[in-house]
Amino acid sequence: MADVLVAEVISEKVVYNGLENGVEAPTDEIHYLGAPTEAVAIADGAISIVSGALTVGMMATPPPVNAVFGVLAGVGALISAGLKFVPGEKDPLEERLKELTKQVQKLNALIIARFGGMRAFIMENKFFIEVVGEISTLKKFMDDVLIEKTPNSIENFKLCYEKNPPLNIGYILLSILSQDSTNPLIMEIEADKEQIEKTFRKWENIILTLIGDLKLLEAFASGLLKRKSAILNKIGEEKTEDGKEWKKYKDEFSKYKKMYLDEPDNEKIAKTIHEEVRRLGYEYTVAIFKSATPNKDFYIHCVDPDQLVELQIDKYTCGFVYRTKTSDSDDLEPIKTQLKDVGTKFRKRPESLNKLVDDELVAKNLVRTDGLIALINSDRHPIVYFQGQYEKNNARGEDIDLELEGGDRYAKLIVCLP
Repeated sequence: MADVLVAEVISEKVVYNGLENGVEAPTDEIHYLGAPTEAVAIADGAISIVSGALTVGMMATPPPVNAVFGVLAGVGALISAGLKFVPGEKDPLEERLKELTKQVQKLNALIIARFGGMRAFIMENKFFIEVVGEISTLKKFMDDVLIEKTPNSIENFKLCYEKNPPLNIGYILLSILSQDSTNPLIMEIEADKEQIEKTFRKWENIILTLIGDLKLLEAFASGLLKRKSAILNKIGEEKTEDGKEWKKYKDEFSKYKKMYLDEPDNEKIAKTIHEEVRRLGYEYTVAIFKSATPNKDFYIHCVDPDQLVELQIDKYTCGFVYRTKTSDSDDLEPIKTQLKDVGTKFRKRPESLNKLVDDELVAKNLVRTDGLIALINSDRHPIVYFQGQYEKNNARGEDIDLELEGGDRYAKLIVCLP
């Protein structure tokens, strides 16, 4: 991984930041991007990320995760570079950064409100002092940088960051959670054993919020301070190892082509792949069906194509394997409800399956859209396997037979968690 995620973004040392005897005077202290639009695009990307985080009340990192971190690091790099445009003109980047600051402050307000009702319980707790308090302090200095964008505010952030970096806070969080005597979840469960599930969900949400804050701070710092990110390196290493394993598995699918050429048996193929992926411990969905024409006979909407393997077993058989990374099977319940509603109320004579999925199901948010949506005509005889990591009822997807064209035609609709 590069020392700075956005190092390649910053280019020449030429910026016009003033006039000298009527002539624009460049400085070698300030970098600028190849074009102002690139800088504005980075700020706009960060606004989109934080605005998305507002919908769930925490900083989330949807795939591809490196792209998210790169954009957040890019904001830090822009501020560090002191980027300016032609003197006397309205600075579009400044306007975007103001909007970004507003969005970050809204997100902080949501997070503070989440902790507000718990202060009496955790104020003197090690968890609050060494984790929540330290994160809040570092976020305050980050806010100062976003608002002031001065060398002094950057230096203050740097001093606070170096004193207790996000990776160190993360290790402290891990240490606190690993001991019953300091784990706030255990303490609250002991205090009220009637509300175990509710308490667990609450603390799961809080811990994910804190981890999101640590990622945000580390990404911002890696751009602002031009340093290698320990957290992002770890994530990169884990992603690389995981990617190698998954790629190796994807490459092995060629063996299925040879195995079933003479006597195609879709049920047997589906079961074989199902057993193979289960052995590897992936949480996945397998769909095998008769050879089909894209858009006419089947269509797949997938947010993260790295998690999808499309198969052409032979001239008779095709399908796909989709890997889910979401760990909470409870997230499947809303999908089941959505599919039930779609199955009872939705009747369409689609121009094509891709239009039905993209223009109806996705555009109108009729089903969850951040994972995988597949639609396969029933005459392709789709066979679907869902498999959780440990047991069958730990599935990460759901399917229904969707009635099309007034009952003259049906299609298998599959929706999977991201």
